[in-house]
Amino acid sequence: MRSREASSAPPVADRAHGLRRWWLDRSLRAKGLIVVALPLIALMGVTSANLVLQQNESHQRAVSIAANNLAKAAGRVLADAVSAETDLRGYAATRDRLHYGEHPGASAHAG
Repeated sequence: MRSREASSAPPVADRAHGLRRWWLDRSLRAKGLIVVALPLIALMGVTSANLVLQQNESHQRAVSIAANNLAKAAGRVLADAVSAETDLRGYAATRDRLHYGEHPGASAHAG
């Protein structure tokens, strides 16, 4: 049982020691490449994510502008429909062509 307890060192310490040994065994050239390459890889990842997010934002902005224009057009159609309904009710109640949308001097015939 003693041999089992003696050989059971904490695994974290072994990993840290192994990583340290691995780093110390690298050449100066390899260490320099790693030290320069890791931040560059991180920078490229962040930059590409930023470009993707900007493209998505641009697309969403275009969609929202189109939806806003459609809502404005629907509002204008609704306002015109309410105006036409009001004019028609006014004409039906008074038989006055002013409510019908015609001017009093217009020569159009009402069918």
